Amino acid sequence: MKSTDYYDERRGIGADKLKIALMPFVCFAAFGFPSAIGSYVKVLSGFAAPAFFILCGFFMFESDEAGKLSAMKRGMKRSAVKFAILFVLFLAVNAAYYFFINGINVVPTLLTKRKLFEIFVLTYWPFDMGITIWFIQSLLYAYIFFFILQKIKLFKYYKIIMAVFIIGSIALGEFAAVLHFNFLGYNYIPVGFFTIAVPFMLIGVLMREKIKIIFRIHPLIYIFAFIAGLAIAFFEMEMLGRLELLANTGQSIGLGISAIAVCCFALQNTDSNQTFFSAHGSNYAKRIYMLCEPVAFALIVPAQLFVSAKIFVVAKEFSGVLIFAICFALAVIIGFIKSLIIGRKRLGKSQSEDGTDGGTENETQV
Repeated sequence: MKSTDYYDERRGIGADKLKIALMPFVCFAAFGFPSAIGSYVKVLSGFAAPAFFILCGFFMFESDEAGKLSAMKRGMKRSAVKFAILFVLFLAVNAAYYFFINGINVVPTLLTKRKLFEIFVLTYWPFDMGITIWFIQSLLYAYIFFFILQKIKLFKYYKIIMAVFIIGSIALGEFAAVLHFNFLGYNYIPVGFFTIAVPFMLIGVLMREKIKIIFRIHPLIYIFAFIAGLAIAFFEMEMLGRLELLANTGQSIGLGISAIAVCCFALQNTDSNQTFFSAHGSNYAKRIYMLCEPVAFALIVPAQLFVSAKIFVVAKEFSGVLIFAICFALAVIIGFIKSLIIGRKRLGKSQSEDGTDGGTENETQV
């Protein structure tokens, strides 16, 4: 029977394949999908975000307490750096866009109490560019929350905390209208730290604890559960929509089931051959995430300005598909350039250790 330690050594085989496989659905959920069924594809692609949080939770901890705190600190540092970069970039681009295109100064709007509350508490981004920033911001908040729990010795009750957050996610998200939820004028709590990050990261922690059970279950059951989850999410959306009680489509019971199932299926995949995607899937997923908003902005804004140009109409219609394709191509190019730089550094280091000077030799040859 495979152990958690064994899986940590082989973690890229299944999990990294899944990370890159989820990225098209991230783009579909954020930027849309063409054709008449596009709205359904956009909503059902929402399983991708909770799946990412499950994987983050699964790989968050080491075995001892010191290791757990160290892992949380690393997570906080990495997510904080990425969030800061994206926040400054998105704010600057949106400010320029609103000012030069619409003649609106976005800074006074941003400084209102409600906007600050939406951005920093609800992790909701109210401007045209930056919708995907909620993920890294929610991840940062979750790491901080877990770090505090671990420090005050309350993380051992994570199952109770997980149950509370799961119930809250369902009640205050998709079913908020059924409960007539209303808080400060908000009819539901948007996807973010409260409703997605914390509950699904804790589900990942539980899956790590029960990894032996996950390995025992036949993978076909996970495939069936994934499909069933999408069917349940579709039924929820249709039923609540017809009853005019659909508050939000981002926190669905069905999408949660699909996310758990696809992660279990991926975590089982530890013995397959090493491939390009298992070796680099995680890095490519990060690059696509960082690139998707700027690429989307570069495609969609011209489509809004030049509505008669067919090429921009196509770009707007097929935005989710095109954004993923372009981001993946850029990620490959970045990876190629990075490998060249690393290769040259290693070559220079090897020549230096051997007592040779590659630069002088080249100059002599010339």
